[in-house]
Amino acid sequence: MKNLRAIDLNLLVVFEAIYRLGSLSKASRELNMSQPAISHALSKLRHIYSNQLFIRTHRSMVPTGIADSIWKDIEQSLKLIKTSFSHLTNGFTPASSTRVFTLALGNYGEAIILPDLLGALAQEAPSVRLKLAKGYAYENPSNLESGEVDLALDLLVSQTQGLESETIMQEQFVFIVNPSHPELQGHLSIDLIKKHGLIRVDLNTPDRSIFSEIIDPHHRLPAPVLSLHNPHVIPNIIAKNNYIGLLTRMLALKSQSCQNVRVYTLPEHELKVPVKLFWHKKFSDDKGIIWLKDLIKGLCYKQLEKGCLV
Repeated sequence: MKNLRAIDLNLLVVFEAIYRLGSLSKASRELNMSQPAISHALSKLRHIYSNQLFIRTHRSMVPTGIADSIWKDIEQSLKLIKTSFSHLTNGFTPASSTRVFTLALGNYGEAIILPDLLGALAQEAPSVRLKLAKGYAYENPSNLESGEVDLALDLLVSQTQGLESETIMQEQFVFIVNPSHPELQGHLSIDLIKKHGLIRVDLNTPDRSIFSEIIDPHHRLPAPVLSLHNPHVIPNIIAKNNYIGLLTRMLALKSQSCQNVRVYTLPEHELKVPVKLFWHKKFSDDKGIIWLKDLIKGLCYKQLEKGCLV
C-alpha cells in the first residue's frame, strides 16, 4: 500500500484533467500550469501507480486499463473534497449547490412539509438532494451533533443539551367532519363527538405520546375509539363515516383540499403545540442549514395562510 502522506493531491487534479480532456496541452491551459509541469506531474503519477496511465497517439492521450479503473474513484473523491470546502465558505448558492441534506421529520413532518419542500427545491435548488432519517429531534441528538442529520423536527421537545431550535409555527389540533353528517347543523360540539366517536392521529413514538403529555391532561376530550399513526388514513375514514376526526391544522387543511371533509375548531378546546426545527449549535453558522430552515419556515407560513377554518 502506498503511503498517502507522500502523494500530492494536486497530482489527482492533473490526472482528472488529462483523463477528461485527453490532452496534456488542454489540461495545462485549464489548470493554468505549464506543459512541462503537467508532464512532470504525469511522470510522478506513473511512478505511483507503476503504470503508463496514458498512451500518446497522434490524436490524444488514451487512458490505459488501469487509468480507466481508477478514474471514477478519483473523480468522486475530488467532488467530495470540493463539496467539503463549499460547506466551509461563507456563501451558499441554492441554484448551483449539489449538497445532500439529511432531515429527521417524523411522520408528522413528512406529511406536512415534504411535498411542498420537494416542489420548492425543484424550483430554487434543482441539484440539492434530500435524505430522510427516522424519528424526531429528541431521538436524534447524537446524529445532529455528528452532522449525520442536518435538521430535525419535533412537537414536544423544549430543548436538548447542545441543540439549538427555532419555532417554525404554532400548530393547532382541529376536528374534521363529514359535511353530510346527519346531525351536523353548522356547529360541532363535544356532545356530538362523544356520541359518534373520536378518531385521532397519534404523533407518538414507542416511549411517548403528544396527547398523553400535552393535550389529555388539560382538555377533557372523549377517549378515542381509534388512534392512528398514519395521518393520511383518517380523512378517508371520516369522509365515509360519521366519526369525528382529530388532526393537526396543517394535516386537516391538506385533507380538506383532497377529501370531502370540513374542518372545525372548538374555542373551549384550543389544542396548540409549538413545532420546532432543531440543529446542533456547532452548525449554527452553516449557511446551507440556515437557508433550508428559512425555506421550510416560509413554506409552513404559506400553507397556514391558504387555509380557513370554520
